[in-house]
Amino acid sequence: LAYLSVPVPLPGTGQAVIKVHLAAVNPSDIHFIKGEYGQPRSKGVPAGFEGVGEVMAGDTPLLGQRVSFFATASGAWAEYAMADLATVVPCRPDLAEVDAAGQLVNPLTAIAMFDIVKESGADSFVLNAAGSQLGKLLIALGRDHGVKPIAVVRRSAQVDALRALGAAEVIVTGELDSLGAAN
Repeated sequence: LAYLSVPVPLPGTGQAVIKVHLAAVNPSDIHFIKGEYGQPRSKGVPAGFEGVGEVMAGDTPLLGQRVSFFATASGAWAEYAMADLATVVPCRPDLAEVDAAGQLVNPLTAIAMFDIVKESGADSFVLNAAGSQLGKLLIALGRDHGVKPIAVVRRSAQVDALRALGAAEVIVTGELDSLGAAN
C-alpha cells in the first residue's frame, strides 16, 4: 500500500466518476490489499470497495448528486473513484456521510448472515466483534426478528450501547479482572 497520485478515471458506458467525500474501511478491503480476497489487485489502482461522494461525470441523470457507491472500476480510497451505474445509490439529504459511506457492503453482508440464522430456526445466535458496524446491524436484525443476539466484545465500554441496541447478552472477553483472568 502506498500513497500515490493517480489520474482521474474516465468513465465508459454505464459508469460514473465520483468525487469521493468519505470511503469505508471494511475487513474485505484489508483482505483485498493482502491478496486474500480472491480478486486480483492491479498495481497503481486504488483500493477500497465502497464510499460516498458526488457524481462528477458519466452518462447518468445523477450528475451533481450525492451517492453511495461500490467502486467497481477503481477503488474508493482516492479523490475520484469510478463505479458501474448499477452500484450507485442516490442518498437522502438527511443521511449522514459516515452512514452513506458504509450502506452497501455491511448491510448486505448482515442480511445474508442473518438469513442463515433465520433458516436454522434458532431462538438466539452468538456474534463476535459485536461492536463493529456489521455486528450492530446483526444485533438490530435479531432484535427486529425476535431472535436473541448474544454479543461478544473485547471492551466493557461497549456493553450498554449494545444492550440498548437489542443484544440479549453481552460477553466481554478482552479485559482482565482483578485476579488476572479474562472476563
